[in-house]
Amino acid sequence: MTGKPRSLEMGIVVHDMEVMTRFYEEGLGCTRIAEQERGVGLMRRFTCGDAQIKLIRMTKNPDGLTAPGGAGGGVAGLRWFSVTIEADLAEVLERCVACGANVVVPVSGTYPGGPNYFVVEDPEQNRFEVLDSDLSYEAVQAMTR
Repeated sequence: MTGKPRSLEMGIVVHDMEVMTRFYEEGLGCTRIAEQERGVGLMRRFTCGDAQIKLIRMTKNPDGLTAPGGAGGGVAGLRWFSVTIEADLAEVLERCVACGANVVVPVSGTYPGGPNYFVVEDPEQNRFEVLDSDLSYEAVQAMTR
């Protein structure tokens, strides 16, 4: 089959570029790779493995924040994302909290023998889980057999 995706870039519109930059760089450990003024505002790009996270500070500040609650928050749209990290999860969680994250689920396990993870909301209520091992489709199928 042709036309298969080869990478993912996710854009997050932010209120406070500096707070969010600190969180994604120092807390999560992403690497800033570019910054540019766009017609709509300032964009900073970060690598996250093969993916990229783009923080966008609009010229006109948005009226609100992400609705809290992740998948159970009662609204549709992007409700969370997952990041796999090769690091001590407790240390990463501590860094995330120091950079303004709210802990939703502390470091815990998923399936017997499966990965450990935690769930946080970044300083602007974007929710995500951080895992310490592969959760590709094949890995999940192997764990649930």
